[in-house]
Amino acid sequence: MKRETIELVKALKAVTVNVENIGNALLIGRMTPAEQREYAGLLAGLAELLETHAEDQEANSPPVVDAGRHALRSPTSER
Repeated sequence: MKRETIELVKALKAVTVNVENIGNALLIGRMTPAEQREYAGLLAGLAELLETHAEDQEANSPPVVDAGRHALRSPTSER
């Protein structure tokens, strides 16, 4: 497994660990607008990393031929 993938998974896990606490803090009004923006920035950055990771995988995947008729970008392109 690539180092970039391992780091991405670690970042995903780090963000998801806090989701319940963030949700609870929002519900009871204990999360300031600044904290909300900070967490939103982390989520946006993570989304960008995930998008870049997907693009890198597509760029580095050899085409897969479907029954000799269609060339697909990668085995996961139909998901």
